[in-house]
Amino acid sequence: MEINQAAVNEARHACVHGHPGGRRGGLGNQMKPALRGRGATVKITIGIAVLFVALGGPGRAWAGPWAACTAEILDVRVLPPMGLENTNELHRLAIEFRNRSGVECQMQDTFVQLLPQEGADGFTGGSSYDEPLGAAEEEFRKREYELRPGETAHILVVWRSRAYALYPECVNRDSLAVSLRYDQPAFVKVEHLWMKVCDRAYVSRMRLGPYLGEGIPEAWLKRFEAKATDFGPLPMAQPPTPDDPLISVEPQGEREMLGDYFELFLELPQRDVDCPFVVLEKREADGQTKVYINHCEEDREGKGKLQDAKWMARLMAPQIGLQPERMGRVEYEVFSRIREGDGFAYAEATTSVMVRDPNLPGLPAIAAGLPECEAGQLKGEKVAALKGGKFHDALAYQVMNMSSGACRVGGVPRLDFWFPPERSHSATPSACPNCEDELFKPRPSEWIDLTAGESAHFLVGATRYNTEKGPWRQICDVVEKVVLTLREGQTLTLPFGVGTCARLTISAWREGKYDGDAMNVGYEKSVAERGEEALSRQCATEDFSKLGRPMMLEPWGDLQFGLSVAEERIPLGQPAMLHLWIDNTSDKEASVMTCMTLDIFWAEDFDLYDAYGHRVLKKKQWEPREKPGGVEENPGQLCLGGWACGRNFPIRIPAHTCMNGAAEPGGYDFNRNLLMYYDLPPGKYYVVPRTSKTDTNNCREVAPKLDRATLRDKLAISIEQN
Repeated sequence: MEINQAAVNEARHACVHGHPGGRRGGLGNQMKPALRGRGATVKITIGIAVLFVALGGPGRAWAGPWAACTAEILDVRVLPPMGLENTNELHRLAIEFRNRSGVECQMQDTFVQLLPQEGADGFTGGSSYDEPLGAAEEEFRKREYELRPGETAHILVVWRSRAYALYPECVNRDSLAVSLRYDQPAFVKVEHLWMKVCDRAYVSRMRLGPYLGEGIPEAWLKRFEAKATDFGPLPMAQPPTPDDPLISVEPQGEREMLGDYFELFLELPQRDVDCPFVVLEKREADGQTKVYINHCEEDREGKGKLQDAKWMARLMAPQIGLQPERMGRVEYEVFSRIREGDGFAYAEATTSVMVRDPNLPGLPAIAAGLPECEAGQLKGEKVAALKGGKFHDALAYQVMNMSSGACRVGGVPRLDFWFPPERSHSATPSACPNCEDELFKPRPSEWIDLTAGESAHFLVGATRYNTEKGPWRQICDVVEKVVLTLREGQTLTLPFGVGTCARLTISAWREGKYDGDAMNVGYEKSVAERGEEALSRQCATEDFSKLGRPMMLEPWGDLQFGLSVAEERIPLGQPAMLHLWIDNTSDKEASVMTCMTLDIFWAEDFDLYDAYGHRVLKKKQWEPREKPGGVEENPGQLCLGGWACGRNFPIRIPAHTCMNGAAEPGGYDFNRNLLMYYDLPPGKYYVVPRTSKTDTNNCREVAPKLDRATLRDKLAISIEQN
């Protein structure tokens, strides 16, 4: 590769002197420096497989009070690439960033990368410029790149696609990536760019406000032989009324299962087979954004291809890499061209879909668990059919333990839907395990004990496509039977009798016979939340918004401990934090030791019980597995080991003080993540203090199972998967 020595010398000069504006504004067809947005760091990239442009502010570290903007709080909007007026060889692409959160954030070291389709190439020659700040860039710099709630900032990319004698070499760039820092992976990826760059590509600094047609600096206008009047806003078509959008986009259903085939349906006012959309964008729940550019044949007159007749296009998202990839709400945005007069403008539509996990949730390890039920122990039957209109049903199934021995069922039943092997049939979608259905609500996914004569039940929601309206009117074949798989592959075959090719929901096992309470009206009354217990004056005046209201334990001398949770509902995999309160009700100062008091408390002074009253076992390193020599085995007794402290110092608790970890909610002594001690699959759990005393063998009574009524006044948390 040929090295442009002048460019190398210029980059070295920038490193020494740290130009106050940084060197932004272009990606050259040269050995290009990679520039950091807010520091004077410049490095030389020898192989140009990736080209960087920093979009932050000038070379100093800002000291604003705002946290950095993250992918989770930014909405990205990629506008359709456009040529400039009066020329077909200059092109522009604008990318907008909107703060969708309720707090300010700071757009720090944003980086843009133009990525070659494959390998490195001879992208050499060119030079670098210092340009004055534009008005929107200057305003953003003065605000130290603060992006307020609801505000938008943008960048503009402009490039030339025809070679000149002075700049004879061109390169292809097929994708563009945006990172929030130079050392972070990209959170925005624009694919299928078909970007032919001759000479250099201009990339603006971050500008405040949406893109309204602003141009590029004078030096770049001259370089590209363009005029300021060549730039203008994106022509947007106006709907006849605000309630009658020109285009609309929607998924097959409001809920999709991760990994299932996924399509979008785009309704246009005119038939456009060749180019139903120009830009299709997907935003995952964590902010990761992927954009596909559809290159349409240039048609400035808009003649011959767009006829006035509403038309529905199926957008097969997996074929262009835009299928959902993560659980949570996935948002889509589409731009399409619309005929307007003798030319065309653009119309925009958005939609979203909730993506759920099809994997069956796990079950907690419990103390003194019964064996799982065998098929020979159970009698199964369909006991109810609930109607939700012409295209939706819910079926209730019940099993009874007909044997003399106790056993257990738990979690979400494993069901297979049976068709005659010689007959073709409509596909059955992945089931949503223990999700909400139109006809029933979920209950905790836990173990349920069945003694002789006891029962448990579950529900199945079956949804068919609406054959009377909507974009997808497939007829669903009737499923004759459903096969329930129990332990070691044993099965029970049950009748089904309805179709379910659009959506399928299976509840968790529920305790008792089917009681007609599919929507949990009676069940929720039976597990009503604990009331507000009386607190001391100093605890009652605390702010509960940060850590939650504490459940106080039995007093320990002049001190009383309490536990709280900030949020009862916790997404699976997120920290399940418990917060410690220590109330000193006496007139004198007290103290607790970090290890011999607090560590032992966290490890030994409370237990977790599941929704049906089983004690949940801790992880192996925390749960004693063997009794000391000579002690009789007792499932209701827990024997504790010894402690060795490497960190043990006093924490003073002033008189008449209710101390907690509010000042540092993640601090170690007053806050613990329950996932440190437990493996917690989805379900509901209760924190139950240990009240028994240890005996001479360091053993104490701990009930392996509690009555559900005992749990009503205990601190509860719910781990949620779907």
